[in-house]
Amino acid sequence: MESNWRAIGENISKYIDDDEFLSNTKPLQMCKILNYATLTSNQFANLFKNLSEHYGKDDMFKMMSRARTVDFKTFQEVEEVEDTFNSVLGIPTLSKIFSFYKNSPRTEANSKPDECCCGSNSLANKPPKSISLGSGGYRVKVNCMDHFIINVSGVRDDMSSTEFLQQIAQAAVLTPNDFKIVFGIRQFFENHPLSDYKMHDGSVLKLSLRNRGGKPVIYLYPKKEMDVNVNIKINDGIFSFVYPSFDEGSTWKVKAYPSGEIEHLGKKMRYLFWETLFYPNLNMGRGFIIKGEDCVDFFHDKLKMMNLNDCEICDFITYWCPKLVSYKFVKICFQFENFDDMCPLTVEPKPQNVNRVFFAALPLDSPCDIEPQDLPRFNRDGFTVIEWGGTIVSTLNY
Repeated sequence: MESNWRAIGENISKYIDDDEFLSNTKPLQMCKILNYATLTSNQFANLFKNLSEHYGKDDMFKMMSRARTVDFKTFQEVEEVEDTFNSVLGIPTLSKIFSFYKNSPRTEANSKPDECCCGSNSLANKPPKSISLGSGGYRVKVNCMDHFIINVSGVRDDMSSTEFLQQIAQAAVLTPNDFKIVFGIRQFFENHPLSDYKMHDGSVLKLSLRNRGGKPVIYLYPKKEMDVNVNIKINDGIFSFVYPSFDEGSTWKVKAYPSGEIEHLGKKMRYLFWETLFYPNLNMGRGFIIKGEDCVDFFHDKLKMMNLNDCEICDFITYWCPKLVSYKFVKICFQFENFDDMCPLTVEPKPQNVNRVFFAALPLDSPCDIEPQDLPRFNRDGFTVIEWGGTIVSTLNY
């Protein structure tokens, strides 16, 4: 089936009601098929309702998070997708993980489109919401970077943090795994009494959305054939997908060749793949403002200047530019030291050069001024490791 993933995805309408095909297609295979599919709201509803007859909620969540749709033109289309999330996953709405491209639904014919990715603007500019957890108690405010505010009354110290987080998730139309809440320097975790957090009447809590780090890949270029251990750690996040699977903890044990070829348990590959869900600690103060349609030329020039080779640049552009090209404008900020802090990488034997390229992209409706960023030119003498990746950040976090 591997050679037909693209063909199946591009002709997904032929398979939506094919029960034999759906029952014999593994969730991981369906995720790969969905990389090539663009679904109408009706196709989305039918496909995932049919798949739910064969798979549990965990697998359904993974497959639904890979889905892409055509542009929504009416709220009826949005409601059809939301109803599918509700019936399949038991969640009232989950726009946080769903990908909207180009224009969001319009309530009026001349309203301005609001562009977003993975629901990143799903809370932006909404009026404050008020919820009550019961009578008595005190009031707190949950603030999502001034974009969305939840006023919470009836808070009591003897309440469970689990109940508190669930109420916030419901009010924000998120799942608890989509965000974190911090008061002062303390993050809220489940199964704690609220008294642990020392809140009081008028306390202001910060809600941050979790981002997806997209396809960081690692290339190895030793000067001679050698066994190499590659370890990646995620601070304040979790791995959402890796390939090949780790051998021990979060470590790959591979054989690397001067050509760049990597061998893992007898399989040959060009790079190691990992993806993470994380809470970003990004530097967005310096960078570049580009039109989405100019992203290919921009990244080709910048990556070439940083001394990536043609193969690495091609891999980068063919993965990232289809995700960025439809935005009007994009703020691009490359991350270096802070990315090392968020996701430390250790390679043994120790290379002469570890060159990591990770960028954050913030979709914009209009350009703005920003101080240009100085970019390094990487050294590739001796045993060299090259890594690239990125994330499309939420306007609610920045």
